[in-house]
Amino acid sequence: MKTGKLKSKLKKIPAYTLTEILVVLALTAIVAALSFSALGFIKRALGLIETNYEFANSYRNLEIKLSLDFANAESINSISPNKLELTGPLETTTYAITDTHLIRNNDTLVTGRMSFQLFSKAEEINTGTCDAIKLGFGEIEKEVIMFISKPITTKDRLDQLGN
Repeated sequence: MKTGKLKSKLKKIPAYTLTEILVVLALTAIVAALSFSALGFIKRALGLIETNYEFANSYRNLEIKLSLDFANAESINSISPNKLELTGPLETTTYAITDTHLIRNNDTLVTGRMSFQLFSKAEEINTGTCDAIKLGFGEIEKEVIMFISKPITTKDRLDQLGN
């Protein structure tokens, strides 16, 4: 009789087995590992986006400054193969151009791999009076080209035509 009373008093408590808990822990660990690797990919992608934005922003600023300087200059002279002097009514601006830097007066505008060509009346020149510049930035297969020229005024156009 005692065994019957014991059986009725022992009730099964609803719970998870050790195997079920281990399976859940293993799945949680796998999901956590995947999320951390995805986070690494996202951080790298954000870093690339930031680098591209900074490059595009510095490129845009350089294009604006060069365009304004060319438009305001009364004369543009290439003093040496890598030095450009833009003389305007109020000030003279000097650009020093190397393979890795572009410096305007004392400000470094762009750093990195760069190529440039100077032009006068559509002919490439090394020194002398010029009216346009072609700059290339980045690697050769992914080079970004910027071409800036002095705007032609009506007076300049009439002088060209001989009037």
